[in-house]
Amino acid sequence: MLIVIAAVIVVANSKYEDQKLISLPAGKRYGLLSIDGGGVRGIIAGRIIHILEEEIGKSASDLFDFAAGCSTGGILVLSTILRKTSGSNVTELYRQLAKEVFPNQRRNPLKDYSARPLERLLKEHFGDLTMVLDGNIEYPKVFVVAKYNTHTSPYLLTNYNSIPSSYFGTSNWTCWEAARATSAAPSYFPPFVKNGTNFTDGGVGFNNPVVILYEEALRMLSEEFNEDVSHRRIAYVVSIGTGRMPDLSLTPSEHKIYWQSRLAKIIYSLAVVLLFKFFIDQYFLHKSSRLAIFFFVILMATSIYAPPRIVNYVYKAWDLVSYTTEQVTDAHETHLLMKKICKRTNIPYFRFSPVLKEREDMTDTKHLEEWISTTDNQMKGPYYTEKVAKLKRLILQR
Repeated sequence: MLIVIAAVIVVANSKYEDQKLISLPAGKRYGLLSIDGGGVRGIIAGRIIHILEEEIGKSASDLFDFAAGCSTGGILVLSTILRKTSGSNVTELYRQLAKEVFPNQRRNPLKDYSARPLERLLKEHFGDLTMVLDGNIEYPKVFVVAKYNTHTSPYLLTNYNSIPSSYFGTSNWTCWEAARATSAAPSYFPPFVKNGTNFTDGGVGFNNPVVILYEEALRMLSEEFNEDVSHRRIAYVVSIGTGRMPDLSLTPSEHKIYWQSRLAKIIYSLAVVLLFKFFIDQYFLHKSSRLAIFFFVILMATSIYAPPRIVNYVYKAWDLVSYTTEQVTDAHETHLLMKKICKRTNIPYFRFSPVLKEREDMTDTKHLEEWISTTDNQMKGPYYTEKVAKLKRLILQR
């Protein structure tokens, strides 16, 4: 994934649809906020924002000048930075999203969730709020990450217009549309369609947008102040995750499930092929329509009403696929890259993402309160307490 990010960063001179330069106040040092994707685990990031607001004594919209999010992180950035929703209220929003958008704990893996409840909630939450600066140079510069059509590069939905850029993008969308586009995770929701273009979640490869955010902020600062060392204008970078899950390792029972599911699939496939062959033989070779109908009925019944054991294996296999998808979208490698960049440039960097006990699918809603409790406990521990105190000092000094 680091190779993918590095390749995108070196792309030059892509342009936004509108090419009007932004303005930045002189003599100021800037705070950056990035929030990862992670489905309903966005409640963890929301809780972290709530804790930071309480400890520092300011709202998130007053703490950061540049902000970016992907998928659920995009919803959080749009809500807390542009809508100015408090961390406590955004936590309640995620409780509502979990209840109404992901009502079924186990779904058909071949079928998307309905986007209607999500769109309704986003419209209710954001109303007619648009991603527009309105000429206020002090207003935070925000973008969310999506992808469009079959392109694999990130597509930035921004509240600013500037050139040149390393990424394609556009601006002036309504917030609910941008939130819907960035959260249209493949295999979970259908794409968001606007002006005939399909937009999907940018999470695969760009689940943690902190490097893209850094590059965008650095570019805008360099343009505005014509400085080769514009990174000195960055006071701090805060990256908020949605919880780091244990590495994927198959237990003996999971290995057993894996091989049993493969064996069941082979036997099931052979049975279907043989039944189909018997149907063809009886109908075309032996001209026995009665036997042909008999085998055809068995074939259809086998296809539609698969044995519960096989269905269970299919779901077990799907769970493993979900874990693999989570690894692809894992934000930890990007965090390590950003940590190295900030160390070289002497920029204070803070990563907040509690360690979770178990791996869960991005739509799992059974553990919301457990995740909140885990977040509270770890944020109150000495490791994160020291980080928050240091961040607070930097904020008060800038």
